[in-house]
Amino acid sequence: MTRPTAFTSPRIAVLAAALIGAGVTLFVAAAVQQNYRQSANDPQVQLALDAAARLNSGTTPDQIAPPDNPVNLSASLAPFYVIVDHQNHLLATNGRLDGRLVQPPAGTLTPDHRFTWQPATGTRLAAVVEPYDDGYVVVARSLREVENREDSLRLMALITLVGIAVVTGAAFAILAP
Repeated sequence: MTRPTAFTSPRIAVLAAALIGAGVTLFVAAAVQQNYRQSANDPQVQLALDAAARLNSGTTPDQIAPPDNPVNLSASLAPFYVIVDHQNHLLATNGRLDGRLVQPPAGTLTPDHRFTWQPATGTRLAAVVEPYDDGYVVVARSLREVENREDSLRLMALITLVGIAVVTGAAFAILAP
């Protein structure tokens, strides 16, 4: 009787299938996570472009970000606006954190910039910067729901990887010499 080679051994085939399954699981999880995160900016892009066009047409910053309609960043999922001039002086915002006005961190105000902003522990925001004639419009919103989806995705990927490991172990036990 001939001895199985690495290419004909059932255990090697099971191991190869397990590695391929794990690789596919990790790739799909990473692709879905990136889709979640990148699409988190989509509403802000549209809102920032529209606000910049309105500002360039004569709308005032307070009309875009009315101070009498504040968005509480630590509790709300609603998008909010921050409008600054070219020297980063705050012109208007409807974003509040613990009752304080918010302003994006230094260095983030560059045209067409997208960034993650964490103004406080437990408050993460997806932000978009759009230039207009007199400065910049920043539109941001909470990442809380996106991060919840990412947590669920990680759990599903972990369960899948554990399942692959269990099935691989069982197959190895069945195929033991």
